[in-house]
Amino acid sequence: MAEAPRDDELRARLENVPLEKIVAELRERRPDLHNTTDLTDRGRAIRALEIAVRPPEERSAEKPDAVTIGLRLPRDVLRERIRRRLRERIERGMIDEARALRARGLPWERFAYFGLEYKYLALHLRGELTLENMERELAVRIGQFAKRQETWLRKMEREGIAVRWIDAERPETAFDALAEAGVL
Repeated sequence: MAEAPRDDELRARLENVPLEKIVAELRERRPDLHNTTDLTDRGRAIRALEIAVRPPEERSAEKPDAVTIGLRLPRDVLRERIRRRLRERIERGMIDEARALRARGLPWERFAYFGLEYKYLALHLRGELTLENMERELAVRIGQFAKRQETWLRKMEREGIAVRWIDAERPETAFDALAEAGVL
């Protein structure tokens, strides 16, 4: 990928500019910006702006140098692994962790921001789901998420992005896939 050069003149101009103004300029130039980290860290915001001010023809020609890897498992094996992992996490204290967050003042509505599991932990801790129902429903939701991930990878393949599929039941195949992709 072509590197955007460091722009010392831009950096000097932004030295005393408040982060909010840098973010506003970045949003104006890149309304499609998806990396919100660039909006909270001054250095990252300035770097993102350095990239954004480059001529569009330079930016559009850039393609990431990446290898896309997908793991394959039979559905029944995947579901069983999801259930087992979830059970293990519960046994290792996932519910106690959520209780501790609540005890420190985390509002119920914020639990969903920490991910799918926390959303269901909050439902359980509020008494809306029994432990058994929480575990069952959460396993189903995690399985649905895994299916969406696989669907996304297949969509990438249809769009011309090579996906190196690895048989997750035979992890030794990972080396072959990576070697074929030129990573190793």
